[in-house]
Formats: sequence, structure tokens, C-alpha cells
Amino acid sequence: MLEVISFYFYDQEPDWVPPEPWDIHEMVSLTVGENGAGCNYEVQLCTRTALKRLTDKRHLFLLDEWISREDTIAKINQFIEETISKNLSEDPYQLLARYWLWEYEGMN
Repeated sequence: MLEVISFYFYDQEPDWVPPEPWDIHEMVSLTVGENGAGCNYEVQLCTRTALKRLTDKRHLFLLDEWISREDTIAKINQFIEETISKNLSEDPYQLLARYWLWEYEGMN
């Protein structure tokens, strides 16, 4: 099963904790795959509070609030599992590209 292999903030340190956990908007880079290999995605990680201010609402992953890096990765993994299990006949990487900016977007 695919899962998050790497998770990096664009503008924050790995141990970053937001001052207002209910109001965040951060770009993250994810590698999703299995057995150490996968594909890269760029994702706008944000809370519903921050969503109101966004003009570009593509490639989102919504959180109610920031708990921790580990909690966020667990929620993303749950989303990946649920999304792929509903569409077993499709390429899982292209399926996730419907939601997030995929490194191969536009190369079909």
C-alpha cells in the first residue's frame, strides 16, 4: 500500500509548530510510494480557517487544526488508503494527482 515516504515544509523547519494551530497555510512536498520509491507531490496544507483567505484552492489537504507532523502524516496516509481503495482499477499515482500537484502533471 502506498504511504508518505517523505514530508517537507517549503518555508518551515521540520520541527515547526504553528503559533495558531487552527489557522495554518503551508506548502509541503510529499513523496508517496512504497518500498522506498515513489512519486512527488506538492500540496497546500491548510486549515479551514486559512482556506477562507486563499484565492488558489487547488492541490489542498485540509486539516481542522495542526496537532503534529506525525498526526498530519497519519491523516494523509488515511486519505491515500481511502482514495486508492475506492478506485482499485486506476493508477494510484494518477489518482492522487487529481488532488495534489504531481511531478508528472501535464506529461500524459
